[in-house]
Amino acid sequence: MASQSFSVAIIGGGLCGLALAVALRHRGVSSTVYESRGSFTELGAGINIGPNSYRAFQLIDSALAESFLEHAVRNPPGKEQVWFQVRTGAATGPPLELPEAHLISEFLAPPTGNMTIGRNGLLQLLAEKAGLTEGEGTKNAAFNKKLTGLHQTESEVTMSFEDGTKASASAVIACDGIHSNVRKAMVGTGPASIPQFSEVGAYRALLSKADLAREIGEEMAMTSQVFTGPQGYVIMYPIDSTTVNVGFWTWRRGKWPHREWMITSQKTDLEKDFGAFGETVHKIMKLAGNPSFYATHYHVQQPEHCFNGRVCLIGDAAHAMPPHAGAGASQAMEDSYVLAEVLHCISKTASASTPTQEQVAAAFRGYEAVRSPRYKRVTQVSVEGMNAWTHLFDGPVSQDRLEQWTMVNQERFQWIWYYDVADGGKEGCRLVQEALKRKVSQVALARREQPSIHQLTCTYFTLILQQSLAKTCTSSFPPALTIAMSAPSISTSSYAHIPHPSTAEEVDSLPSSSAGTSDDEDESDAEREWRESLQQLELLLTMVLVPYMGKYFGRKCAYWGWAKYMEWQYPVSIEVTSPTAFKAAGAVQAAASI
Repeated sequence: MASQSFSVAIIGGGLCGLALAVALRHRGVSSTVYESRGSFTELGAGINIGPNSYRAFQLIDSALAESFLEHAVRNPPGKEQVWFQVRTGAATGPPLELPEAHLISEFLAPPTGNMTIGRNGLLQLLAEKAGLTEGEGTKNAAFNKKLTGLHQTESEVTMSFEDGTKASASAVIACDGIHSNVRKAMVGTGPASIPQFSEVGAYRALLSKADLAREIGEEMAMTSQVFTGPQGYVIMYPIDSTTVNVGFWTWRRGKWPHREWMITSQKTDLEKDFGAFGETVHKIMKLAGNPSFYATHYHVQQPEHCFNGRVCLIGDAAHAMPPHAGAGASQAMEDSYVLAEVLHCISKTASASTPTQEQVAAAFRGYEAVRSPRYKRVTQVSVEGMNAWTHLFDGPVSQDRLEQWTMVNQERFQWIWYYDVADGGKEGCRLVQEALKRKVSQVALARREQPSIHQLTCTYFTLILQQSLAKTCTSSFPPALTIAMSAPSISTSSYAHIPHPSTAEEVDSLPSSSAGTSDDEDESDAEREWRESLQQLELLLTMVLVPYMGKYFGRKCAYWGWAKYMEWQYPVSIEVTSPTAFKAAGAVQAAASI
């Protein structure tokens, strides 16, 4: 059973934040979502869900996966396992002459194919499964909460919001997207907190499926498509029964000159950028009307760690990436599952109180060890995706070059799709458990290494005896032996009297360093015998005298305490009829147990 005092604050009520809320709720971990807007709202039109994303849904909560299937849109019958049909966006010249809209390949992604859904529809589904839309669950969602500061202590994190309120939690998880305020609070306002322009953008539009089918044919209108062409590509897929989401992706070299990332009414630039494409794409452009242009940004520089103390970054707050591999949302789902697993792991350990700083750090380290290599590589694949889609038209197209291009792009997606998400969660928990076991072992070892009261008592009496014997024996041993006593294994420099010569006559009276070898040997033998005597004395104190005295006087105290209690509790008088026999019996019992 998870600890009720273990509370997780989720900053950001987007897809990532609500997916984490669902995962934590399913595992019995308490969480509260703090959203900067007045309601759960997702920007953007549609989202692609492939094999790895759907597997993450199943692992987060099987009920979530079942509900998603009820709302998802799939390719038409017979094409359910198709991710995209990949076609030429323009005709190719020699040596391989292909017409525009020629079907190059169908990228297959069994068992899901390309399942799609509107972003806002998926968000509402997640909110429902997180229990945040009705009843008591609404208490676990707070709106109009824009984060302005974080303050950490050993036991909690205190969040400050723009409206002047504050809240505390055992851990804070940043799911507040590419503009993450938590990331800025963690890494400052340097390059690691500022998204960089990817030199790529898209003209986006939502089209009527019926109008699109009339212009380019029903098969292309109903099935997910990619048209690759010179210096750009076009992607489109249905997001519900009547609507198709379309993106015209093109290079935009250099720095982004505008403050806003979206520029409206860009029909003229669209026609210029895609003028070299074929008739099919031009028909789609005509239906798009006067679309807006969206500049894509991503985190080029990452902090050394995705966590700091009790605060952790996930999703776009940790690794915003370009969309050319359709993997941004899938990585957020994978993040949510693995993080929920490791937090659940420490919540079971901390059943009586909030997890310690070490336990939270172990959870975040386990999460990072599993997720960081994965999302960094997916980010790199996504950055390279624009060139991967478009470079086919950078030179003459031959059959060999076309086949190589197709194979590379299929492998690029398959590596993302068929990652073992469940294994990532198990590995994260294993790392957490190992870290906590090591911590327990270190604490136990430290306790064993600390001297007990018994050992300190023995050492104290040994030092007292050494001091007494050293004073007594100073006149019986050579001065060199007395000086040597200042550096034994148990230091006696604070107790032994060491004569220090203060005049030239006293210095001359000391034995010369050139004394004969027989004198050295005598001194060495005497010193060795002296050390052995001290060791034997210490052994005697440790193993015999101190234990004996403790047991003897402990027995007397026990009998005395028992006698006093009986006299207080009952009308009796306790007397020792034979004090000599009582003392003798105590001495024998104390000696017998040694």
